Amino acid sequence: MGRKLLSSFLAVMLLLSCTGCASILEGEVTEITPYSQSGDTSMPDSAIEVSTYDSFRQEVYNMVKSHTETATFRITTFDREDLEGSVNEICRELSSSDPLGSYATYYISCQITPIVGYKDVTVNIVFKKDLSDISNISTVSTERYLQVLLESSLTDYASSCTFYTNLPPVTADYIKEIVLEQYYSNPLNVIIVPDITVTSYPEAEGNRIMEVSFVFNNYTRSVLTSMDNDLSDEIQNIISELPDADDYQLLSAVYNHMAGSYLYLTNAATKLASTAYNVIVNRSGDSEGFAMAFKALCDKLLIDCTVVSGKYRGEEHYWNIVTIDGGSYHIDVTTLPAEEITTFLRGDESMRENYWWDSSTVPLCAADYIVAETETPVTETETDIPADEEQP
Repeated sequence: MGRKLLSSFLAVMLLLSCTGCASILEGEVTEITPYSQSGDTSMPDSAIEVSTYDSFRQEVYNMVKSHTETATFRITTFDREDLEGSVNEICRELSSSDPLGSYATYYISCQITPIVGYKDVTVNIVFKKDLSDISNISTVSTERYLQVLLESSLTDYASSCTFYTNLPPVTADYIKEIVLEQYYSNPLNVIIVPDITVTSYPEAEGNRIMEVSFVFNNYTRSVLTSMDNDLSDEIQNIISELPDADDYQLLSAVYNHMAGSYLYLTNAATKLASTAYNVIVNRSGDSEGFAMAFKALCDKLLIDCTVVSGKYRGEEHYWNIVTIDGGSYHIDVTTLPAEEITTFLRGDESMRENYWWDSSTVPLCAADYIVAETETPVTETETDIPADEEQP
């Protein structure tokens, strides 16, 4: 009997020691030690200790900046009572209202795991941009730097340009206006005007990231670079044939060359027809293409030249204004000899009967150019190709 009682007592003691109970007093548990691996309750290497709202937000922001998809944070004490509401607020604000978060992420989620003495918060981020996109964001603090940044993107045929800014004037329309101005100012360096899409992150004004996307008629950068080289070679060939003369004689030679060598299309069906490339390399184009080609040649000759957008007899039309010998003058290379109109170095008054333009955007052309007795007047050379016939 005694042996049975002793055996039963030992079995009970062994069972209790395995369940983690430290002592028994009158049949009740007085101390329970929470389970921890290897008896170690210290923070794992993968967890980051945070204790305030601001520090937790900064850590999640750092995850976005470094393109980290998941991380665990350990919170023993917190400076706000509602931990769950706080972490959800931070995730929501970063993914929708913060410039970098709204630009780089689809969404940010948090999962709280309560553990005795602390809580682990696991943050998961689904990204829509990669690390290179995040790392290449510029900062625009002046309008001048924005112009430089956009010009660099255009001449490099970049697919996009992304930057931080808080400048109020920088809107989608403002950016598109700058891009168009730079295109019409750089026919030697930008083959074709791109389609432009501007997205702001977030959409509200203030601190934001703006992403400008460029599509160059679906041409790849290598194709555009090759077209650049072809245009440069053709222009160099034309320049090499021009006489060593003053600006008036050079303009006369370029005018006659273009009037006699290229086909003017009044109803061009392609975007490429509106480029200097198409006129000079493919030898045909609309009025915009002719104006861009004329400017490209003037730029190469270091003659000040502007592309003018306006109307000719009520229809959309492009031509040029050049500045020589201290004055500015209109030139329209597309004027047909059959119409008996010579639009070469004309003043504003001579143009107003058939042309309309916004005079606030271009130089004043006070009068027609007066040819000096020693200069040879310009002559028009008729092309043997009908005006609206497309080349094969």
